[in-house]
Amino acid sequence: MTSLPRNGNDSKRFRSEGTIATDGPPSLNDVVVHPSKGDMTGESFTDDSIRRNEDLLPLIGVSSTHWRKPCTYLWLFLGTPVLLLTHALIFAVTWFFVVTIPVAKINGSAITMLLLIPPANIKIKDSAESITNEDGRYSNLVMYTNESFNLSYCKYTLDGVNVILANLLVFVIISIIIGFVDDEHEMTAPISKCILGILSILPVTYYIGMAITSISAQSSLAVGAILNATFGSMVEVILFIIMLKRGVDQEETCYNELVKASLTGTILCCILLVPGLSMVIGGIKYRRQNFNPRSANVSSSLLFVAVIGVFAPTIFSKIYGNLECERCVNLNKTNTTFFNETGFLCTGCKTVSVAPHEDLSLFHNHIQPLLYTCAIILPLSYFIGLIFYMKTHTADVFEDFEKLQREEGAGAHHAHAQWSRAKSTVILLFSVTAISLSSDLIADNIAPLLKVTQMSEYFVGVTLLSIVSMLPEIVNGVQFALQNNVNLGIEIGSAAAIQVCMVQLPIIVFANLIYPLGFDGIFNDIHLWAVIFAVIIINYVFMDGKSDYFQGSIVVFIYLLLMAMYFFTVTPETAICNKE
Repeated sequence: MTSLPRNGNDSKRFRSEGTIATDGPPSLNDVVVHPSKGDMTGESFTDDSIRRNEDLLPLIGVSSTHWRKPCTYLWLFLGTPVLLLTHALIFAVTWFFVVTIPVAKINGSAITMLLLIPPANIKIKDSAESITNEDGRYSNLVMYTNESFNLSYCKYTLDGVNVILANLLVFVIISIIIGFVDDEHEMTAPISKCILGILSILPVTYYIGMAITSISAQSSLAVGAILNATFGSMVEVILFIIMLKRGVDQEETCYNELVKASLTGTILCCILLVPGLSMVIGGIKYRRQNFNPRSANVSSSLLFVAVIGVFAPTIFSKIYGNLECERCVNLNKTNTTFFNETGFLCTGCKTVSVAPHEDLSLFHNHIQPLLYTCAIILPLSYFIGLIFYMKTHTADVFEDFEKLQREEGAGAHHAHAQWSRAKSTVILLFSVTAISLSSDLIADNIAPLLKVTQMSEYFVGVTLLSIVSMLPEIVNGVQFALQNNVNLGIEIGSAAAIQVCMVQLPIIVFANLIYPLGFDGIFNDIHLWAVIFAVIIINYVFMDGKSDYFQGSIVVFIYLLLMAMYFFTVTPETAICNKE
């Protein structure tokens, strides 16, 4: 019984005597249940009586004297636990790999249906012929599988959630248990804990998105907008706040720089990677795809406002800040043949908002008030954009494009409720709790990961920490592009980038006002120019309202070039977590 089907055509069938098979002769690798005399006491089974397998299970193979035999208890206490553990292990492994779910189902059925049946009444045979007992009567079909491997199970869903993402919930459980139990790193290395925490974010992010969609589909525009603005950004906000707090507790400025790099990486991923991959994948399947230029223009306008609001304090500090250098040499040379050199030769210079003698008046009197002003204006711009986009001018933005889509037979998408509001609310609360615990695990153990990998803190922030939380958006964008709806993939990326700038950053700023987290809102030059360049590029791509794989590949290549720049960048001293 513990053997698995040996190829895709193998079938595992269970039959009990007394019932005619209704689906023809059994296939290869059959498991047959032959009941002993007295098993069917009080029941009359003829060739005409066909009963459901579930109704037969209490009667199959268990005689009235079965529980009076010593060998029954010997098998129950010695044989059954071994088979139970074996089937459970095979079930867990084969279910986790998804494509072998048929094997998992057979082992699950073996656990629930067969382990209490006397082993003498069960036989496994390889035969393509009908199986009968000595009296010539057929056995009953209990369960079977037609295959042991199928790629189509990657689309399998559990309660509306893809089985791959549902399987990843095991990392949430493991990371939470390890976070509580192994504080001293005796069981698991810090690097493994950090990786587990990152993996646990993937499914929780998807569950949050599903819950928000379900509640929004059953609520008003205002409720949906508020939920989307708060819980939609909750994953990144919780992670960033916990990391900032960890930096304050440990007096490490690198956590502040990691958060800024992650914010920048999320913006770049939303602006370039999500639309780019959607265009590439959709362009491979379809020669040309259309997206809504009016919607793209609205998103572009909000993106310009968002970028100005996010980087205004940075630009202000660059203009009015002080130049601080690591080393300066006084030059006083005269060369009459070529040129004269006077002044200072300085290296390692940077613009700071701190004047000599630790004077913070520039930051406290000018930069910080500007930061709070931007944090107030950005959410207001976001909600005005939502009202314009989804309420007052919805027909102007979408009507012509939807008509064009219907004429071309392109795929459409309408939000629908997968879960009830009560269930979605419970899932949101559990997801936020899980995110908080996983984020704490990441913040505690990311420094050893950086030390071992020797990667730049900037590179880890703009790639690993940002892409992980954006994976559901990337997957959804590609799926919609394959349905000839690249417009939705582009809108997903633009909306996420706008939300990062206009919702996530203000929340972090106001959290810093309530509890000092050391977040000053001043980004490094590389972050400033990378985002500005990305916004200009994507606005140029949005001009014609058409996409193909060439445009998409150009956008993806620009994203990869920016990531290469981050990989080879010189990390400032303040952004290094392990200075020893």
